[in-house]
Amino acid sequence: MKRKLKFYPLLLLFPIMFGLYTCELISDKNDECEGTKMESTEEPVIHLKVSVPLTDKLVELGKPEKIIVEGSIRKIYCSGKESGNFSYNPTYFVDDEMYEFAINNYKNFLFTIPKLFQYKFENTKDKLIVLCRVQIHWKDGLIYESGEYFEEYFFKDIKYDSNELNYYIGIRPKVVEYFQVNSP
Repeated sequence: MKRKLKFYPLLLLFPIMFGLYTCELISDKNDECEGTKMESTEEPVIHLKVSVPLTDKLVELGKPEKIIVEGSIRKIYCSGKESGNFSYNPTYFVDDEMYEFAINNYKNFLFTIPKLFQYKFENTKDKLIVLCRVQIHWKDGLIYESGEYFEEYFFKDIKYDSNELNYYIGIRPKVVEYFQVNSP
């Protein structure tokens, strides 16, 4: 019976030490977030403005019939908690004026996603993750699709458009690869 009593204090000590260690891990993350807390909470209504660059090969194919921009946006708090995952997939039908503008604008189509997003920012380390993919369709049935593009945006990356009086995130992939999805 005495032997069992010698180990009993050790069995009680282990959970207490583990509990203290766990509290330390949690408080370190909270301390990091406390140190980057913003002076005031911001809740901008955000537009997504997407640039769709065309490669020389796609320009050679001529004016596309339509462009589908699909993707998602979600919030990651400083603590690592995820929130507000929303998707979008509008279709834009390309007319002559739109195509001419794109060709004269460094071979870029510019689209504003017709959906608004609003997130609360309380910390400079809170971020949005935006995923985006593009499908370009021609009248003869030919379809090209881009690889998936994603980027992280912090509150400081949200811009204000003084002409349109709104907040936006500019999604501007530097390089986009397109893959032929089918043959007409």
